[in-house]
Amino acid sequence: MITNNIAGASGVVSSGGGIYLIGTDAFTLPVVSGNEILSNTASISNTGYGGGMYIQNCDATVSANTVQDNVGSIGGDGKGGGLYLNQSAATVSGNDIIHNAASTVAGGEGGGLVLYLSNATLDANRIISNTALTQGGGVSVDRSDGFTLTNNIIAQNRADSVGGGLYAWGMTGFPARGALVNNTIADNDLGAAGEGIWAQNTTTLTLTNNIVYGHTYGIYASGSQSLVTADYTVFHGNTTADTGGSGTIVSTNAINGDPLFVNSSVMELSRLAVLSRREHRDLRRSAGQRLRGRCSALRLLRGHRGG
Repeated sequence: MITNNIAGASGVVSSGGGIYLIGTDAFTLPVVSGNEILSNTASISNTGYGGGMYIQNCDATVSANTVQDNVGSIGGDGKGGGLYLNQSAATVSGNDIIHNAASTVAGGEGGGLVLYLSNATLDANRIISNTALTQGGGVSVDRSDGFTLTNNIIAQNRADSVGGGLYAWGMTGFPARGALVNNTIADNDLGAAGEGIWAQNTTTLTLTNNIVYGHTYGIYASGSQSLVTADYTVFHGNTTADTGGSGTIVSTNAINGDPLFVNSSVMELSRLAVLSRREHRDLRRSAGQRLRGRCSALRLLRGHRGG
């Protein structure tokens, strides 16, 4: 158990409240597995990076950890309440990233985690009830090219500016480009920013087989260079619209219907499910593009892979 640590003294920009990993060569491949990383703080009065864990220039494997109640900064701007990945191709899998905060006072991005210039892989994580005072309540992607999210639950996170669930932004020469496959993105509307996914500026996201449920906008693309392609997406309960913004969103084979979650509480979110492509096709044929009835619920539960 790694708990109740503070990385930086007053006035210091610091990183890694609980764990700090930095590599200098291609052979630095640490493994962080099976730990409880709880209630750590990166900085007490300045910018803090990675309240629970900071990873830079090493392709770590981070698996089966509980990363909970960590804070990037309690006195300034915070980035990555749970984790901050800096120029890393880390594999982050099977973790509970829960109830972390980027900052408690001002600014703050990536309540759960931040990917900065990182082509990381996030697989089968539960990213739940994290907070950012600006963008990316669950996940913030900062100019990262080649990242992948598969089989994750991103739910009940909060941001007070944009991107309650996931926020991604890029710029010319440093685009944000990634793939999201088989994720459940639900109820990330607890703050002023109620979007499930927000794509900003030079950002290209490719979505396949995701559930996007319970937001203001399900997917929002901002800026003429933002592009989101979404195939076989289950949309439901997005109160303003499923998609919106000045960017380009291409949605194909969408299903508009209740995914029939067993229970939407935090303790039961591991039971949320995603559909395989074949199940999407079969449901579309048999139910006129609607999810209804007991058969649909059974299909959803049987299709779950990530929790």
